[in-house]
Amino acid sequence: MRKITQLATTAFINNTPFNLSNTQVTHKDGVTCLKLYGHIIAIKDKDGLRVTTAGYDTVTTKERLSGLVTVQHIKKVLHLNDEVWDGSLTKIA
Repeated sequence: MRKITQLATTAFINNTPFNLSNTQVTHKDGVTCLKLYGHIIAIKDKDGLRVTTAGYDTVTTKERLSGLVTVQHIKKVLHLNDEVWDGSLTKIA
């Protein structure tokens, strides 16, 4: 895992603002967001954790999300926590 992913993930889990390069964590009114290039890829609030590729199925997006959940390609098909995933906003149990 890249250092920036570790730092961003820690900030996200701790609801602490973070901004480095192309990655940002914001926290406002009980909602924490992980952003990549300004696009929200993870949201945490009172209802739980939700993740998305925000339409960008890239190595960097998968890397950042992998700090929180398991995101990978298996035979060129995107998977989230070992289930086929289309990258849409998905709640994590």
